Amino acid sequence: MVSIEPYVPQLEELHMCDNGLTTLASSLEGKFSQLQALNFEDNALASWDDDVWALSVLPRLERLIVNGNKLESIRYEAGGFPALQSLSINRNQVATWDHVDQLSHFPSLVEVRFQQNPLTGNIGFSMARQILVARLPKLTLCNGSTVRERERVDAEKLYLQRCLGEREAAKAKKREDIRARRYAPAGTFGSAKMRL
Repeated sequence: MVSIEPYVPQLEELHMCDNGLTTLASSLEGKFSQLQALNFEDNALASWDDDVWALSVLPRLERLIVNGNKLESIRYEAGGFPALQSLSINRNQVATWDHVDQLSHFPSLVEVRFQQNPLTGNIGFSMARQILVARLPKLTLCNGSTVRERERVDAEKLYLQRCLGEREAAKAKKREDIRARRYAPAGTFGSAKMRL
């Protein structure tokens, strides 16, 4: 990718789809200063830290598409991706909400496409959208649809109810475990022997 930069210094949009790319190891510092849109769809990029984060130095990058790769994480560090407004990360391997929460730190990010990742596979499209809207307060577009104010309020309420429900369920399980230990027959928990 870096090798073409001297020949196209004013390049604003670059599509490198389905090229079998496994890494973007070259430094992009001072390169592609006009690049606004970048598409790496259907490659084999597996590391956010080593591959995608290398793009964070592009000062005008507004739209990034990394659909169909092998990314398992998302991470943000202060100063990176200053102009990024749109991120499409469908069909990857993101499996925890902690990684999705990193998106709320991107200073200009207002559009996210996040579908067909292990994290959202079992909860359905509608629930996944509600959780994304609730967890990412700056979103104005989620999976291609406008986020309206009423939807945001409803999503946040449902998210809080869900969190409270999970918290209460965890407390009830803990109480049940304590009760089970308290009333368990002798010798059930451990093999301590008593001397008389």
